[in-house]
Amino acid sequence: MGIWRYAADLAPAVPSALRLTLGEGSTPLEAAPGLARSLGLDALWLKREDRNPTGSHKDRGVAFQVSLARAVAVANGRPLARIALSSSGNAAISAAAYGRLAPIDVVAFVAPDTAPAKLALLREHGAIVVRSPNALTLCQAWCTERDVPNLRPSTDPSAVEGFQTLGWEILTDLAASADGQDAAGVAVFTYVSSATSLVGIGRAFARGSQSGANGAPSLNAVQGLGAASVAGPLDANPPRPGPTSTHETSHAANGHHASVDRPAVSAEGAAPTTGRLGALGARKTRRLGEAHRVVVASGGAGWVITDAQADVADALLRAAGICAAIEGAASLAAAARAAAETGVRRAVVVLTGAARDGDEADSADGADAAADRRSAAMVERSAVPHAAADALPHATSLAQTIGDVDDLVAAHVAAAGR
Repeated sequence: MGIWRYAADLAPAVPSALRLTLGEGSTPLEAAPGLARSLGLDALWLKREDRNPTGSHKDRGVAFQVSLARAVAVANGRPLARIALSSSGNAAISAAAYGRLAPIDVVAFVAPDTAPAKLALLREHGAIVVRSPNALTLCQAWCTERDVPNLRPSTDPSAVEGFQTLGWEILTDLAASADGQDAAGVAVFTYVSSATSLVGIGRAFARGSQSGANGAPSLNAVQGLGAASVAGPLDANPPRPGPTSTHETSHAANGHHASVDRPAVSAEGAAPTTGRLGALGARKTRRLGEAHRVVVASGGAGWVITDAQADVADALLRAAGICAAIEGAASLAAAARAAAETGVRRAVVVLTGAARDGDEADSADGADAAADRRSAAMVERSAVPHAAADALPHATSLAQTIGDVDDLVAAHVAAAGR
């Protein structure tokens, strides 16, 4: 049933015949006593969102988004032909998978430097790939001109809904796994980009608390140094970058200490810089206000994590046989900081996705938002797996670029024999 076991709690309602599922959700909440000892915690659970069908928690949100888009189209008397979104990573891969299931065309607008491994996954799922230095604005313009649903998770209001199922599962699984202890004593750590999943989890915790559940955990937002609009203002002791490093420690399982780097402040007061983690986060998000409210209301905090801290945590995960995306390692590092700095004893770390080649290059919410709308787009055709890319001539206007996208979609449909 996927996320649809919670269908009665999701809104707007989607008719059962139009609900898409690849078996997303119902991911395990695994106890990790060895890692708990390493981080100075009494108990630690890992929410294994990397076990979702495409290896990412984005499957939850996208399953609902695509299903709802189909339902709206049918209600309006025009079956859905295609959807689009701007994303250089997991959201686009997930949308391509659910689009193929529907089946509908998925037009994915991506940054020029999107990792080849991610492009290959998009092609594998039959997506139409549009590479542009201003993918976000081009996607918005094309969707508006052609009346195509834009399912970009950071802007689509329906994107939050599917992520509530992640929060409800955590509440249910904690009730079964916490040995009868109150879930209110547990801190949940999750990485934040646009805060869409964070807001969904926060809404779920609030509803669970209102329904009389055995307490609700605190919700903690984790972001990387240099792009921490959500976590930064809520972090009581954020790291500050500089040319040298001091060291903090966390207890290791063998009784020694694992070193966790915290950059020192330079004499000149160095300005924040963006590392690999920072490049994965959104510098701005329209969900900022609600993100702060759900974190504060739950009793949680924000945690800004450096690349060095995430690397230490990643090594611990890999030693335990878990290859998660760096965002999950950052959340583990945040749990370590919380244990050392605020005395957190029990934690849930959400591993939002599996490790993929080229994850560090993904910056879907980055500089394209401020790029010149008239920048030339490089468009790539992937009508069928293994198809050669067609690089179209540089456009001289936004209108011409939109026309190029039209040609690309038409070529895809023709090649698919539709």
